[in-house]
Amino acid sequence: MDKEFLSPTKELNSIKLIRGQRGNYGWEVKLVGEDEKEIVGRLKDVDEELSKTHTELNIKEVNK
Repeated sequence: MDKEFLSPTKELNSIKLIRGQRGNYGWEVKLVGEDEKEIVGRLKDVDEELSKTHTELNIKEVNK
């Protein structure tokens, strides 16, 4: 039986959705890479996509 292990030095990308006490949502994004400019660009893209998706979900919920 083969086992696969993650290297402790290799971090993974992640997105954590956070709901505040008043029902507001936010997110925590973690992107790993070596090129800071690339990471900043990717963070911007991820944030814009999350904002768009969250807004669309809120509109659908209100229109129910």
